[in-house]
Amino acid sequence: MAGAGFLPYGGADYAGLYDLDPVPGVFLDRRVLYMLRRPTMPSVILETHHGLDAEERARWEEERTREAFADAVAAALLTALSP
Repeated sequence: MAGAGFLPYGGADYAGLYDLDPVPGVFLDRRVLYMLRRPTMPSVILETHHGLDAEERARWEEERTREAFADAVAAALLTALSP
């Protein structure tokens, strides 16, 4: 992702927004986000941007941002899943 220009997010701005779910290892924000809960198949959840940041939201309106992200995700999955 870094090679495609996507910087890692440290999480500090989201502090206090999420309540822990009673199931260990699962978190849910019951106000605005819905996360997978006990999926029946292997799953990956990707957060594309910081939704509370107007500049980040605007960046995701650009097709080139979405294309670069899709390419980076595809490359990462191929690397992770290749024998």
